[in-house]
Amino acid sequence: KHPIVIIPGIASTNLEAWPQATNASKSCGSQHYRKRLWGSLEQFGIMLTSKDCWMQAMMLDPETGLDSPNASIKLRAVEGVTGADYMFTGYWVFAKMIENLAYIGYDTTNMAVAGYDWRLSPTLLEERDGYMTALKNRIERMVKVTGELAVVVPHSMGNLVFFYFLNWIESVEPGWAGKNLKSWFGIAGPLLGAPQSLAGAVLTGDMGNTASLSPMTYKAVEQVISRKDRLALYRTWGGVATLFPRGGDVVWGGDMAGEFGADKSRDDGDRAWAIPAPDEVHRSIESFCLKLVDALPLDESADEFLSTGCKHYHLAQSKSDLESARHDPRAWTNVLLTPLPSTLPRDFQIYCAYGLAQPTERKFFVVAQQQQQQQQGEKAEWDYRIDAELVDADEGTRNGMQHTDGDLTVPIMSSGFMCARGWRMRRYNPAGVGVVTREIEDRRSSGDRGGPGAADHTDVLGNYALVEDVLRVVSGVGGLEDRIVSEIRRISERVRLPEGLDE
Repeated sequence: KHPIVIIPGIASTNLEAWPQATNASKSCGSQHYRKRLWGSLEQFGIMLTSKDCWMQAMMLDPETGLDSPNASIKLRAVEGVTGADYMFTGYWVFAKMIENLAYIGYDTTNMAVAGYDWRLSPTLLEERDGYMTALKNRIERMVKVTGELAVVVPHSMGNLVFFYFLNWIESVEPGWAGKNLKSWFGIAGPLLGAPQSLAGAVLTGDMGNTASLSPMTYKAVEQVISRKDRLALYRTWGGVATLFPRGGDVVWGGDMAGEFGADKSRDDGDRAWAIPAPDEVHRSIESFCLKLVDALPLDESADEFLSTGCKHYHLAQSKSDLESARHDPRAWTNVLLTPLPSTLPRDFQIYCAYGLAQPTERKFFVVAQQQQQQQQGEKAEWDYRIDAELVDADEGTRNGMQHTDGDLTVPIMSSGFMCARGWRMRRYNPAGVGVVTREIEDRRSSGDRGGPGAADHTDVLGNYALVEDVLRVVSGVGGLEDRIVSEIRRISERVRLPEGLDE
């Protein structure tokens, strides 16, 4: 019934190589023409045999956050269904869901995949690729052809891109959503961010999957692409900043006490995450973004960003904050600062579907070593590393990372808070649209990638229960109600949000 637009995440978006016009004669651009350097099997072969070309392609300009003018190669998202169905032969991403949609009458007339270059910040996606405009036009075309409002199904980071789109379209054409959209079915959305994006990727250069490797295996990974190279690469990706945790101490807690290297205990297993630094104990996300802002390609200049106190990662403290955020594109990926458009129709529906019962990183313990000064009088830099030797079974900590319930990638605080509480409050949902939580316990078997009951961050796309929910929503059957089996309601209620913003 309803046309459907799928917005994939990082792991479910393929990026292919194109030669840079000004440097087209150089070897990388011609050698890897239209090869998929992200999201394919050949990606790994190129990383091994042509690492410099792969790095050149994946790295953005650190000053602008756009394509490097000196590179001979650039990347663009693969268009259409083939850009998100398989990462490589046999390794499905959206393929099972797309196949099931096809069996109930969907094809490229009423189904689209809106891939995007996830390395870019949403603002630069529109500036370079016209992505938001193209998404608007694509939805309008399908609505016109079918005569029905569209259902948007984002996965992972795609949820934050779509939230940005909702605010962008409201700024350029107020009331558009009510004329073109039926519902938002979000899957595994890191709505409040993912701690590993900041602590793992941008601060240390290591993710959980590399920090937990054995020394021998880690050394082998270093031979392919070193931690230094990974860190340099991550810090050019403005899209990573959209995944920074939102809400500061109010949401995530700040339980670290004493000097660096002192107490590493926690006092609240549901809320606390923080990272000590050598000179002070950072107690909120603002502290981190202040230190890292110079290394990240942001939509505005670093000076302007610093002057705001990194408030775009925090939550609304007043009604004026909520109102200001509506008109500030830098806040349009922060669901705790920017409310849903007030013009959304009352029958618009938001679904938060996500997996459970998988240990997920939500706190990183970091050690730091001061690097040697390059020149006399130059301030020495600090090298941050995950303390992989730290283990505390009672605290759920191993390899220097404390774990909580989630889908292996996104903790339930991030994927579940907004549907469990945030969007049930007038401050964040002024139109009072319907909100439904659909939790999916991981019930993996010995089948293909855990079988039809798997519910981790990517495999949940083939989960039978999830696919059935999507089919019910897009076909107009509906009838979905809250399915909550975790402690997300209790956890959400313990977050002390500012009072007086819902009157």
